[in-house]
Amino acid sequence: MKVERNAVDGLERYELEGEQYLRFFEKFFELRKPQSYFEIGVNKGKSLSIPRCASVGVDPGFIVDREIIGNKPELHLFQLTSDDFFKNKDLNYYFPSGVDVAFLDGMHVFEYLLRDFINIERFVNDSSTVFIHDCLPINAEMTERDRRPSLRKDAKYKSHWTGDVWKIIPALMKYRPELKLSILNCRPTGLVVVNGLDRSSKILSERYEDIVAEFAGIEMTSDSISEFYSNLELVDSDDFLGGLKT
Repeated sequence: MKVERNAVDGLERYELEGEQYLRFFEKFFELRKPQSYFEIGVNKGKSLSIPRCASVGVDPGFIVDREIIGNKPELHLFQLTSDDFFKNKDLNYYFPSGVDVAFLDGMHVFEYLLRDFINIERFVNDSSTVFIHDCLPINAEMTERDRRPSLRKDAKYKSHWTGDVWKIIPALMKYRPELKLSILNCRPTGLVVVNGLDRSSKILSERYEDIVAEFAGIEMTSDSISEFYSNLELVDSDDFLGGLKT
């Protein structure tokens, strides 16, 4: 990781140096060849275009600008919030054997992501992988819960917004220590890989209100971001892929 201080405003930047996350996905899917894929936060379809397996995508406002079906045998798109999807749809209908790979890249607010994780874990199988995006902010500014780029000091990254989804890392470490978390240095804002999932676990759903309340008053600052990174053991994206080959 490259750490630098902006000479103009004194803000520290924590710039990751691993594989760009979409390129990482290309390599991952080529290696693992999953049979099912689920994505929250499709946006323009950049990541959804990569898998070649049966896929389900959810987004409240699609702005797809590319071919996303490709060689997929089937693709189901739902233009609604992830909360509404899980309330009204049954993912088992599309993936009776559970979802092999899921990518959570929805609303960049902690409690939204926590609900998405709780919901998707109900549909995993024994070998499922869940990816979580944007949990490694480059600077403290981009962790604001309300996106306000015009107020940013760091002009280089004023369009980047991770929100406070970084909180999912300490939350899972505390409340689900049995999960295997691999925190990858994928550019620009990291990927968290979660394995060892348990579709029967009720811990997060039963403690949801407590967890949200616990983390509600915590903000990422220019001082605390340094402590945040010092407590993480980042995994190089190429090393992670290399481990899949063995």
